[in-house]
Amino acid sequence: STVLAGAGVKRGFVYGATDEAGAEVTEGEMSVGALHATIGWAAGFPTGREVMSPSQRPFKVGNNAMPVKNPSTMPTE
Repeated sequence: STVLAGAGVKRGFVYGATDEAGAEVTEGEMSVGALHATIGWAAGFPTGREVMSPSQRPFKVGNNAMPVKNPSTMPTE
């Protein structure tokens, strides 16, 4: 689980669902890369292109994963 705040994230929104015990994802499973891409996209980072880190290493925000773009929860591009 994680909590996002700011960047246009809709207050009180819950993404996905788990079983009653909270042990298994039943809806909306998200990879770490997709979470990073979503945060990067909401912050305005270029998620689809390669950028250089401060140590001059090339990388893509989210490592090629796609951000979750739900119009009710994130800002528009």
